[in-house]
Amino acid sequence: MKQKLGLGLALCAMVALGACNKFGGFARPEENAKLLQGPPIEDIVTPFDEALECLKPRVNRSVTYAVGAVQDQTGRQSFGDQGAGSYFTQGAGEMIQSAMLRAGVTLINRRNMDIPVSEARWGIRALDTQATTNFYISGSISSLDFIPGGGFSAMLSGIGPRYRQNRVLVAADIYMTDARTGVVVGGVPIQKQLVASEMGFGVGRFFGEVLANMDAGMVEREALNFVLRQMLSLATFELISLTMEPRHWLPCRAKLDSTFGELSSTRGAEIERLVMEELERLREKDPRAATILERELAGESIEDIMASLGEPIRRSTAVKPKPAPAPSVSSPPSAPSVSPPPPAPAAGPAASDAPAIPPPPDTALTVGSLPVAVVEGDVYTRVTVEAPPGTDLRWGFLGPNLIVIANGHDGAFDLSNVAADLVSKRVTSFRAGGEGFRRVLQIGVGCRDCGAFGEVTEDGILTIDVAQGEERKPLDLSPSP
Repeated sequence: MKQKLGLGLALCAMVALGACNKFGGFARPEENAKLLQGPPIEDIVTPFDEALECLKPRVNRSVTYAVGAVQDQTGRQSFGDQGAGSYFTQGAGEMIQSAMLRAGVTLINRRNMDIPVSEARWGIRALDTQATTNFYISGSISSLDFIPGGGFSAMLSGIGPRYRQNRVLVAADIYMTDARTGVVVGGVPIQKQLVASEMGFGVGRFFGEVLANMDAGMVEREALNFVLRQMLSLATFELISLTMEPRHWLPCRAKLDSTFGELSSTRGAEIERLVMEELERLREKDPRAATILERELAGESIEDIMASLGEPIRRSTAVKPKPAPAPSVSSPPSAPSVSPPPPAPAAGPAASDAPAIPPPPDTALTVGSLPVAVVEGDVYTRVTVEAPPGTDLRWGFLGPNLIVIANGHDGAFDLSNVAADLVSKRVTSFRAGGEGFRRVLQIGVGCRDCGAFGEVTEDGILTIDVAQGEERKPLDLSPSP
């Protein structure tokens, strides 16, 4: 019996060696070893690419971005039979660049400046020809923790299954910074558990005095660096949204598949919750406004929505702003000379859908346009609205936006003296709407810690100074006495 078993094993070994020599791994010294051909090369696709590509037609291409240092700061290294070195790739910054290009942003190369610097030293190029960066992303892979696993094995008469599972916790902290001021616009702390599992089935039997063992199994493990790419793609989406108006990126955020990742503590998640709460409130109190907001969140432009409803929104024209009148107002508040970079103002109902205010009783209804002008100061942005006597002017914050309501007036706000391409980080946009004897002006405020100080002069001119540190007075929606 033993002789037969030994002969069989020797025969199997000879067949196995012959197969290795023919199919790869082994070759005669004078021959090349056959190279193994695996699956074909393919594009790298993550579950968050659809949301990133959704941003492409919506981003402002005049805003430039760059990627700084994104390093492995875990200090973890692997030394074993599979090689020595860091667990993580050193190309995390390039992964972020790929995600940003999917989003269609204007990307400035700051990963490798060797060529332009060398050409500047050679005198064939000046560095001041390089495009400047508005925002840059940096951060690190901040932690790698091995979580104790577990498993089981069951054998009956030498036959039975086994299973074992282990986990690794990976975290990264990624930030967006205003390149001009160094102010951190926002950050995304993000983490994921990676799973590795092993399962198998074993058989051990005696054939006479000979023990024969057979074992079959399978090992599965998430690819560490591909998971890192997914994490960085999701973080990139969240950071790019910090520099956009929510009405542009909210429809794209709906394309993030929560099966693969979901962030609930970022600014984007907070704005999404606020908008959904506002939508539920509008469904009860103003179904028409709720419909407009739902269509905007579905990706329709506000211009198309209002046009389909027969109320197109007037946009400011691209003309040079004229100086505003200089009414007598108190001095603007003291504030630092530089405002924080946007996050853009949060989404909300269109200006023409602000809550109605009854006209004041026994007040003559006035007609004519309401000229609007804007002047940039060092520490404030001044907006003026001229209104004839008898106009009930209300102003204040409704959500993140500054609202001006002219009640009892039949003329529209005139935005012809407002530049379309505003350069201020304090005031970012104007929208005019309303109907009948109620006209509404929505002013986008770009800095989160900016408020406004305003008053109406005897001439009927409303002057509002938008600056850091000022109070955000809520819009008074109560009827006039």
